[in-house]
Amino acid sequence: MNKKTGFTLVELLVTITVASIVLSMAVPNMRTTLQKNRMTTLHNQLLSALSFTRSTAITQGTWATLCHSNSDHTNCTAPESEWVNGWIIFPDKNNDGQVDSNETILSAFTKLPAGISMLSNKNRISYGSQGYAIGYAGKLTFCDSQNAITPQGMIISSNGRVRTANANDSLTSCSG
Repeated sequence: MNKKTGFTLVELLVTITVASIVLSMAVPNMRTTLQKNRMTTLHNQLLSALSFTRSTAITQGTWATLCHSNSDHTNCTAPESEWVNGWIIFPDKNNDGQVDSNETILSAFTKLPAGISMLSNKNRISYGSQGYAIGYAGKLTFCDSQNAITPQGMIISSNGRVRTANANDSLTSCSG
């Protein structure tokens, strides 16, 4: 006599129902976790870019600038523009905030991840040959478009140091 093994239709339906209930609870949390990881990654990439900009200014003995980029990543955009296209880094020999013919773009970050915006009270951060950011100190805030994640930010001091913002720092508001 051959014994057949397997699931009955009722067992299969119960298993699928339980799995769908568990998944429906996990998916929203997964979206928040992924977005938080994207924001943290962006924060770390910008921190690294600022360090590279400062290092470039010191090693080349000239101004170096990190600014929000135009859509084709060839120059800085107007002061009222946003950081949605990412940023570029270049030695800014005359500290005018624009890529001139004798200045080369060293690095470009192409685009912010979907659902994340970056707000700043500065349109560029420039470091002098001593590593100072005098006149360019400011705050950068990363916001989630759904406001489901606490904004993250960083503070750039006049002496060029960059630090992660804490709860006592007043960052730019992400709402409206």
